[in-house]
Amino acid sequence: MPAVLVHGVPDTPELWTPVVARLRRDDVICPRLPGFGGPIPNGFGCTKDEYAAWLVDQLVAVGEPVDLVGHDWGSIFTQRVATTRPELIRSWVLADGAISEAFRWHELATQWQTPSVGEQIMELMTPEAVAAALGDAGHPDPAGAPTRR
Repeated sequence: MPAVLVHGVPDTPELWTPVVARLRRDDVICPRLPGFGGPIPNGFGCTKDEYAAWLVDQLVAVGEPVDLVGHDWGSIFTQRVATTRPELIRSWVLADGAISEAFRWHELATQWQTPSVGEQIMELMTPEAVAAALGDAGHPDPAGAPTRR
Protein backbone atom coordinates (compact mmCIF):
# COMPACT_ATOMS: atom_id res chain seq x y z
CA MET A 1 0.00 0.00 0.00
CA PRO A 2 1.85 3.13 -1.22
CA ALA A 3 2.12 6.45 0.54
CA VAL A 4 1.30 9.53 -1.53
CA LEU A 5 2.75 12.84 -0.31
CA VAL A 6 1.11 15.96 -1.80
CA HIS A 7 3.04 19.23 -1.66
CA GLY A 8 1.59 22.72 -1.20
CA VAL A 9 2.09 26.15 -2.72
CA PRO A 10 4.56 27.34 -3.92
CA ASP A 11 6.46 24.13 -3.22
CA THR A 12 7.41 21.18 -5.39
CA PRO A 13 7.63 17.46 -4.61
CA GLU A 14 11.26 18.00 -3.63
CA LEU A 15 9.87 19.41 -0.37
CA TRP A 16 9.39 15.79 0.69
CA THR A 17 12.99 14.66 0.00
CA PRO A 18 14.13 14.88 3.66
CA VAL A 19 10.95 13.13 4.84
CA VAL A 20 11.19 10.32 2.29
CA ALA A 21 14.84 9.77 3.27
CA ARG A 22 13.74 9.05 6.85
CA LEU A 23 10.87 6.70 6.00
CA ARG A 24 11.35 2.97 6.26
CA ARG A 25 9.44 2.22 3.10
CA ASP A 26 10.16 2.26 -0.61
CA ASP A 27 6.63 2.75 -1.93
CA VAL A 28 6.38 6.54 -1.60
CA ILE A 29 4.90 8.58 -4.44
CA CYS A 30 5.35 12.37 -4.52
CA PRO A 31 3.27 13.70 -7.41
CA ARG A 32 4.04 17.10 -8.93
CA LEU A 33 0.96 19.34 -8.94
CA PRO A 34 0.28 20.75 -12.40
CA GLY A 35 2.07 24.07 -12.88
CA PHE A 36 4.59 23.54 -10.08
CA GLY A 37 7.72 22.86 -12.05
CA GLY A 38 5.81 20.77 -14.57
CA PRO A 39 3.29 21.15 -17.38
CA ILE A 40 -0.31 22.24 -16.97
CA PRO A 41 -2.68 19.90 -18.86
CA ASN A 42 -4.65 21.44 -21.72
CA GLY A 43 -7.88 22.94 -20.43
CA PHE A 44 -6.75 22.77 -16.79
CA GLY A 45 -7.91 25.98 -15.09
CA CYS A 46 -5.89 25.53 -11.87
CA THR A 47 -8.93 25.73 -9.58
CA LYS A 48 -9.00 23.89 -6.29
CA ASP A 49 -11.71 21.60 -7.67
CA GLU A 50 -9.56 20.73 -10.69
CA TYR A 51 -6.56 20.03 -8.47
CA ALA A 52 -8.69 17.76 -6.26
CA ALA A 53 -9.99 15.93 -9.35
CA TRP A 54 -6.42 15.63 -10.64
CA LEU A 55 -5.38 14.08 -7.31
CA VAL A 56 -8.27 11.61 -7.52
CA ASP A 57 -7.01 10.57 -10.96
CA GLN A 58 -3.50 10.05 -9.54
CA LEU A 59 -4.86 7.88 -6.73
CA VAL A 60 -7.09 5.84 -9.03
CA ALA A 61 -4.02 5.15 -11.19
CA VAL A 62 -2.23 3.64 -8.16
CA GLY A 63 -4.84 0.90 -8.16
CA GLU A 64 -5.17 0.39 -4.41
CA PRO A 65 -5.92 2.50 -1.31
CA VAL A 66 -3.02 4.69 -0.22
CA ASP A 67 -1.71 6.43 2.86
CA LEU A 68 -2.28 10.05 1.80
CA VAL A 69 -0.35 13.00 3.28
CA GLY A 70 -1.07 16.60 2.33
CA HIS A 71 0.90 19.73 3.18
CA ASP A 72 -0.36 23.31 2.91
CA TRP A 73 -2.62 23.60 -0.15
CA GLY A 74 -2.03 19.90 -0.77
CA SER A 75 -3.77 19.24 2.54
CA ILE A 76 -6.89 20.93 1.23
CA PHE A 77 -6.95 18.51 -1.71
CA THR A 78 -6.25 15.64 0.69
CA GLN A 79 -9.27 16.60 2.80
CA ARG A 80 -11.45 16.90 -0.29
CA VAL A 81 -10.44 13.46 -1.55
CA ALA A 82 -10.73 11.87 1.89
CA THR A 83 -14.28 13.12 2.27
CA THR A 84 -15.50 12.49 -1.28
CA ARG A 85 -13.55 9.37 -2.31
CA PRO A 86 -12.69 7.54 0.93
CA GLU A 87 -12.36 4.21 -0.90
CA LEU A 88 -9.09 5.50 -2.42
CA ILE A 89 -7.47 6.03 0.98
CA ARG A 90 -6.33 3.77 3.82
CA SER A 91 -5.20 6.67 6.02
CA TRP A 92 -4.68 10.39 5.71
CA VAL A 93 -2.64 13.09 7.44
CA LEU A 94 -2.71 16.88 7.14
CA ALA A 95 0.07 19.38 7.75
CA ASP A 96 -0.30 23.17 7.77
CA GLY A 97 -3.67 23.44 6.11
CA ALA A 98 -6.45 21.97 8.14
CA ILE A 99 -9.87 23.51 7.63
CA SER A 100 -11.64 24.41 10.84
CA GLU A 101 -13.12 27.45 12.54
CA ALA A 102 -9.90 27.75 14.54
CA PHE A 103 -7.69 27.88 11.42
CA ARG A 104 -6.27 31.29 10.55
CA TRP A 105 -4.59 32.02 7.22
CA HIS A 106 -1.03 33.34 7.38
CA GLU A 107 -0.57 36.98 6.35
CA LEU A 108 0.52 36.28 2.78
CA ALA A 109 -2.39 33.89 2.17
CA THR A 110 -4.79 36.55 3.46
CA GLN A 111 -3.26 39.07 1.08
CA TRP A 112 -3.50 36.62 -1.85
CA GLN A 113 -7.24 36.36 -1.19
CA THR A 114 -7.77 40.13 -1.17
CA PRO A 115 -9.05 41.52 -4.50
CA SER A 116 -6.42 43.64 -6.28
CA VAL A 117 -3.85 43.02 -3.54
CA GLY A 118 -3.48 39.35 -4.48
CA GLU A 119 -2.91 40.22 -8.13
CA GLN A 120 -0.29 42.83 -7.18
CA ILE A 121 1.56 40.32 -5.01
CA MET A 122 1.53 37.74 -7.79
CA GLU A 123 3.09 40.28 -10.16
CA LEU A 124 5.97 40.65 -7.69
CA MET A 125 6.44 36.89 -7.40
CA THR A 126 8.87 36.45 -10.26
CA PRO A 127 10.56 33.05 -10.58
CA GLU A 128 13.74 34.62 -9.24
CA ALA A 129 11.98 36.16 -6.23
CA VAL A 130 10.19 32.89 -5.39
CA ALA A 131 13.39 30.85 -5.72
CA ALA A 132 15.28 33.30 -3.48
CA ALA A 133 12.55 33.26 -0.80
CA LEU A 134 12.27 29.47 -0.85
CA GLY A 135 16.06 29.16 -0.66
CA ASP A 136 16.12 31.48 2.35
CA ALA A 137 13.45 29.29 3.98
CA GLY A 138 15.54 26.14 3.47
CA HIS A 139 13.53 24.58 0.62
CA PRO A 140 15.51 21.65 -0.83
CA ASP A 141 14.89 22.72 -4.47
CA PRO A 142 14.30 26.48 -4.70
CA ALA A 143 15.23 26.55 -8.40
CA GLY A 144 12.46 24.02 -9.09
CA ALA A 145 9.83 26.42 -7.77
CA PRO A 146 6.86 27.17 -10.00
CA THR A 147 7.13 29.67 -12.80
CA ARG A 148 4.45 31.84 -14.31
CA ARG A 149 2.12 30.40 -16.88
